[in-house]
Amino acid sequence: MKILHSASSKARIVKVALDGAGSDIVKGALLTQGITDPDNQGIFIISGAAAADAFGILLQLHDFSEVGDSTPENGDNRILGEVEMLAPGDLVGIEYDTADTAAIASGSTTTGVITGSDTEQGCWHYMVAGTGIGQLAYIESYSGDTSTYKSALTTAPDNTTTVIRLLAPGRTLVKLTTNREKLGTDAADGTARFFVLRNEFAYDGQDWTELNYLTHHNLQLSGLNAKFRAVGCFQNLLVCPID
Repeated sequence: MKILHSASSKARIVKVALDGAGSDIVKGALLTQGITDPDNQGIFIISGAAAADAFGILLQLHDFSEVGDSTPENGDNRILGEVEMLAPGDLVGIEYDTADTAAIASGSTTTGVITGSDTEQGCWHYMVAGTGIGQLAYIESYSGDTSTYKSALTTAPDNTTTVIRLLAPGRTLVKLTTNREKLGTDAADGTARFFVLRNEFAYDGQDWTELNYLTHHNLQLSGLNAKFRAVGCFQNLLVCPID
């Protein structure tokens, strides 16, 4: 996760005290302010799944085994890390985690079924494992748990296929992975409030490119180390909360 375009020309990199609760906090993780008195009151911690009151993005690994955690409850350790603060209007790029996937229950060259899925119209399926691996499918319509693709795919997905769901522009709820640095895939949408402006992809030797349903549906990317990210804005910030 990183800020791609700041809404302000002012530098917003600050050093704050960190508490990983006995674990590492990875580079790119979303942080928020601790509220547990006295354990982490006023100290910055990894965000919750809903990303409420997001503060900023950690710029380097907080390695607990090397530096420990801030411990205001003991009045001793104060471990600082550099964080880029988030402000309203910042454009943030968050990669999709290709290991956090959803399963296709059944499929054909024109459909994919994910049991219990939220509406998927305008989303994409990228097939990361199983039959049809490497295919990119734009979802033109949705009914029940069945997503209908824009046109026939080269290879029909089946119940061996797993996908990452690339969320449609305009969606406002996403799933953050456990480390809070990437987007994950569940059948249903997540709980973090993030406005998806667009999706982008890149692969071996290529720069990030905006996904276009006119040209990228049925694109074959197997073996090309493809990666995907959502670009958009967090909606609930510590510096300007909406709740």
